[in-house]
Amino acid sequence: MNKFDGYCDNNGFHPTKTHDQVGNCTLRENSFLTADVMITGCIRNINPTKLVNTTFPYIDSVFEESRRRNLTAGAIVYVDDATDIVLRRTVEHWMKDRKRTTIILSRVSLGERIQRLSLCRNVLLAEAKRRMRASGFVLSLDMDCTPLQHSSAIFDALRTTPSYDVVTANNPGPYRDMWALRSQTLMRAEYDCFWDFQKMRQFGNCKRNRILVNPTASPLYVGSAFNGMAIYKNSILFDTSTKTCRYANESVNPDDKKHHIVSEHIPYHNCLVQRGKRISILPSLLTFCHIWKTHHNARRFEYKSNSSTSFLLSNSTI
Repeated sequence: MNKFDGYCDNNGFHPTKTHDQVGNCTLRENSFLTADVMITGCIRNINPTKLVNTTFPYIDSVFEESRRRNLTAGAIVYVDDATDIVLRRTVEHWMKDRKRTTIILSRVSLGERIQRLSLCRNVLLAEAKRRMRASGFVLSLDMDCTPLQHSSAIFDALRTTPSYDVVTANNPGPYRDMWALRSQTLMRAEYDCFWDFQKMRQFGNCKRNRILVNPTASPLYVGSAFNGMAIYKNSILFDTSTKTCRYANESVNPDDKKHHIVSEHIPYHNCLVQRGKRISILPSLLTFCHIWKTHHNARRFEYKSNSSTSFLLSNSTI
C-alpha cells in the first residue's frame, strides 16, 4: 500500500514535496490503475458496524457486477476525521486486500459540516477523474444510506436513462433529500425550503410538502437531486465545459444577490445544468437513509409518470 502526505483542496489531493511539510490529509492507495467504474463516498461519524455489514458489502457487489460485465471498478473513500481510530481502521482493514482502492484521511477538520462535505466531494471528484477511463461513470454514495436493490440496478439505470448525464436515487415513502432537490415538476420545489424564508412563507418549508415519487414512474428531469446515490456519467467528467464546476457550501440568491448556505449539491448541479447537462431522478432506483417525517398537515404531491395528466396534487391534509 502506497502512502502519501499532502494537501486536499477543491482541486483534489496534492502530495507534499518534502517530509518536513505537513499537510491536511494523507492518501493511501492499493495498486491503482485506471477504472471504468469508480465508487466514491465521504465518511464521518458512521457506525463501523453499518459500514461492515451494509455499505462495504454493497461496494463489493458493485465490484463483482463490474467484473461480470468485463469492466474494472475502483473505490475512493474520504474519511473526514482521521482521529476516529476505530472508523479509520475499519476502512483500512476493508481496503487492505482490495485492488483499485484509495483512502484519503483528513487530518484537520476545517469549517462546519457543509464546508467539510463540499471539500470532500470536490476531492473525490478530482481524484476520480485522474483514475477514470473516458467511457465509464462515477457512483457517488452516502455511506450511511442503504441501497435497496442489487448492484445490477446501477447498470440498468444507465441503460434506461440514455438522455441524462446524472442519475439520482429515489426514496421509499416521502422524498427525503429536500435540501438538494430543485424541480419545477415536484410541487415547484425550485427554492431552498430550509433557508429561503420568503418562498417558504408562500409555498411552505420542507416539512410542509410531502412529495411521493412512484417507483414505477418514468425518469424525471430535475435541476438538482441526490438522495443518497448519484451516477455521474463520464460525459460530464471529461467535458471541458464542466471542468470548473465545483461543490460549494453557499450560493447567491438571484433576487437579493445575497450569499446564503445551500446544500453542497446545488452549486455543482447548477453549473452542470447551465452547461447543458441533464440531471434526473430515476424513480425505480431506491435508497434508504432514514424516515422523512412531514407535518401532519403537509400538502401531498405524487409523481406518477411523465404525463401531466398523471400528477396528483392535493391540498388536503394527510
